[in-house]
Amino acid sequence: MSPFLRMIRADNGAEIYDNPSMAAVIDFKWNAARNHFLRHALIYVVFALLFAILNVIFPLVINSLDIYFGTKFPDPDEEPEKFQEQFVQITRDYRLFIIFNSFAVLVMWLELFLLLRYFERSGAYIYILVNIFKQIIPFLIFILVVVLGFGHAMFVLLNDTANIDIKPDGSSFTITPTNSDSDQPLPYNVEQFINVDSKSDNFYTNFIKSVESVFFWTGG
Repeated sequence: MSPFLRMIRADNGAEIYDNPSMAAVIDFKWNAARNHFLRHALIYVVFALLFAILNVIFPLVINSLDIYFGTKFPDPDEEPEKFQEQFVQITRDYRLFIIFNSFAVLVMWLELFLLLRYFERSGAYIYILVNIFKQIIPFLIFILVVVLGFGHAMFVLLNDTANIDIKPDGSSFTITPTNSDSDQPLPYNVEQFINVDSKSDNFYTNFIKSVESVFFWTGG
C-alpha cells in the first residue's frame, strides 16, 4: 500500500476524494488504470482457458499411456512383482496429480472471485463479504479453541477405556429367516463386537479423529 493510501486509512480521511481537484486527477488517470485492470483480467481469462484445455487433454494422454504401457508392461503372469511395482507407481503419480489439480482449481476460482472487484456492482458485494469475514474471525478462533479443547479432553479420557473401567457392550439381535424347503424358521444370532483399541470403533484413540468427532458435534 502506498504512503498516500496509508495516510488516508490511518486518518480515516476518505473525504479527500470529495475534493474536485482529486476527482479531476482520478478521472485523468482512469483510462490508464482501466487498461491495466482489463489487461490483467484478460491475461487471467487466457490462462484459465489454457488450464481447462490441458485438463481435457491430460486424461487423453493418460489413456494413450495406458495403451502404450499395455504393450510395454511386463506380463503379470510371468513377472507379477515387477508388474505390481510399476502399476503402483503410476497409480500413485496419478493420484497426486488429481490432488494438486483440485487444489489448483480452487485457487483459480478464488482468483476469479477477487478479479470481480474490478467491477462496481460485484466489487461492492465482495467488499461486504470480506468485512463480514473479518468480523467473524474472532468467533472462528474461539470455536477452534473450543473444539481442540474438547477433542483433547475426550482423547485423554477415552484413549484407554480400561483405565476408567469402561467396557462398551455391543448390541445383539436375532434373525429368523424361513427355510424355503421346510418353511421352518432358521434362527441366527448376530452380536456386535466393539474394539475400543481401534479408531474405527473408538475415535478417541486417535487425537485427530477425536478432534474431528467433536467438530461434528458442533454441527449437530
